Amino acid sequence: MPHIKQPLSRMNENKRSYQPYSNKPGECVIKGSKGGSYLGLRIESISFPLTISALQAGICLCLMNGEEPQEIIISDSNIGGIEKWKTLLDVHIQIVEKVHLKQLIEEVVSQQSLNLDLTRDSIFSPISHDYLELSHMVPELEKALQQRNQNLPIFTKKQMDKVAAKLRQLCSYAICEESNFPVSAMIWTEQGFFPGVNVEFRDWENGLCAERTALASALRYSPKNIYGLFVHAEQGDLSTPCGACRQVLNEHMPYARLYSLHKDGSWSEYSIHELLPHAFSSNVLSKTIE
Repeated sequence: MPHIKQPLSRMNENKRSYQPYSNKPGECVIKGSKGGSYLGLRIESISFPLTISALQAGICLCLMNGEEPQEIIISDSNIGGIEKWKTLLDVHIQIVEKVHLKQLIEEVVSQQSLNLDLTRDSIFSPISHDYLELSHMVPELEKALQQRNQNLPIFTKKQMDKVAAKLRQLCSYAICEESNFPVSAMIWTEQGFFPGVNVEFRDWENGLCAERTALASALRYSPKNIYGLFVHAEQGDLSTPCGACRQVLNEHMPYARLYSLHKDGSWSEYSIHELLPHAFSSNVLSKTIE
């Protein structure tokens, strides 16, 4: 279960969004039909077409949680995709001052604290280490991270059985009428586990894979370290991320571990960077974030 620090250093320290290649508007809040609020962050990729806009992230998180988007709250009308999503979902747009959006974002994040409530309303809430009996491992992980030590303890069968049960449960919440291929994922950080499922639209380019909804969920909490990713495709003989997800994951957690739960109940383990050898990178594309 080894892990080496991922390159999150280029994130804007004043924002949760990941924007190493632009200064485009990167945050929004989506209000749902059942009263929920969802933070959407812009997550840029060096492969520009794979960039997740703030609106796409927030809307997918809202739908994933069983709510219909009712209102989009932004501070900049130039945020990418606003007219597309307004037309597609018939939602209300509210433009507020930047300071008010920042305050709202802090309220949203503070309200969605780690908990063990696994009812339908909170199925996608962050999951604490205690639920999977991993709290004792966090100090070891942090120490190993500093020492770049690859010799870490492995999961017990009991722990992996709990992870498997959670991944299978999450699959039932996937929004996949187009593919009928449910996928679930959990990003593991020092703060806990952040679930995600695939969210699909008739226009395929608007959706997100489970790995990326989980990443969008985790980045809301500004993680310092990402230890691993768990993924499960209940109908897939081999559960591994698609090429697009491999590119995005490689930019955030190249040396984190991928734990794949297959249809037959068996597991495979990889390093993320092993799944995308010779990945594209270039410092020329990076921009200073003001």
